Amino acid sequence: MTVFLARTLDTHGFHDYSVAVATVMLLTSLASLGLEKYALRLLPASLEREDWGTARGFVRFSTRSVIVVSVLLGILYLAVRFAATQPTGRELWPVLVGVAVVPAVALAQLFIEVLASSGEVVRATFFYRLLFPVTVAAFIFGIGSVSGRLTATLAVLGYAGAWVVTLFLLWDQTRRRLPGRLWSAEAVESPRVWLKDSAPFLVHSVMMTQFASLGIIGLEFAGREEHSVAILAACMQTGSFVVLLATATNRYYSPRASILIEKRDFAEIESIIKERWRWLVPVTLGYFLGIVFFGKKILAGFGPEFDEGYPALLWISGGASVSVILAMAPVYLKYVRRNRLVLGITACAGVVNLALILLLGPKFGATGAAVAYAVSIGGMAILFAVLGIASVKTQIERGYP
Repeated sequence: MTVFLARTLDTHGFHDYSVAVATVMLLTSLASLGLEKYALRLLPASLEREDWGTARGFVRFSTRSVIVVSVLLGILYLAVRFAATQPTGRELWPVLVGVAVVPAVALAQLFIEVLASSGEVVRATFFYRLLFPVTVAAFIFGIGSVSGRLTATLAVLGYAGAWVVTLFLLWDQTRRRLPGRLWSAEAVESPRVWLKDSAPFLVHSVMMTQFASLGIIGLEFAGREEHSVAILAACMQTGSFVVLLATATNRYYSPRASILIEKRDFAEIESIIKERWRWLVPVTLGYFLGIVFFGKKILAGFGPEFDEGYPALLWISGGASVSVILAMAPVYLKYVRRNRLVLGITACAGVVNLALILLLGPKFGATGAAVAYAVSIGGMAILFAVLGIASVKTQIERGYP
């Protein structure tokens, strides 16, 4: 879909579309408050114990919180954006449509994780990774056919419409697939505890989103030409595609890890980490080699001017591949409540990313932002992995089990 849009829209249009989508993802990661990722920690254990009241209370509280925060963040972002840049009509409408759909996107991502927490990992992945992209394509092609000429605003409108459809389908599946006793139980809510425990998930999620989005937004505010922003957007879409493996596998392994931590079965946790590596490392390495050998041809598919982004694509692919292989480490550390550690490392990595973008972006454009991405996300992943593995081994040596 990205290749189609890059070739169909002009450089200005693809730039406006990319900025709008990056804004949606950044605001969504903030609006979730980390509750969607925390669901993979709380709900599996609650369902295992048949603590239906806590499970229902968490789903209800999370839903309401995400809606309220999404609306407030959208208003705040628009106020800051108008004060800082005073966008023109061409730039304004894609952003307005994007901000309007943030509540739907945040809710959809919450229900994806709630559904996965109940054991419906394949179903949740199907809706997010297959149904949603197909719906986006259908909406954009349909809108383009009816209008006769596709613009950035219409493309964002198709993107937004696909999220709304996905949200309603996910909500229906969540109601159907979670145990009936959960919905009939009296809700038990612990807002302060949940918000405190979800904070590390929020910070980590925001930082992971900003690693991909901040480069695009940063180049925009740094005054780089739209050509550089469009190239970086294409490289990010292509080079970070492998990150889908991390989110998909984490969605599968995280509920298992949550239950094993409750049982203090750290030997089995070590076992599932090795199981994940056995198949994920070869797949990720194959992906990276594919980018090395075919990256220029892939970028040429976006348009003849995009192949100059090949160095940026290599940096982004390398950093993303390292983070994918080691992606379970921060999940484990958050699950065992090493929250300050996770917050500190993630914040430092975010500062490094921002500093490198400001240092390298104005001079080197897309390549500079790509280096910032690779160094910060790769270094953070390696440090998390070292600390996570050490923690698991320490628990095993102490006799758990």
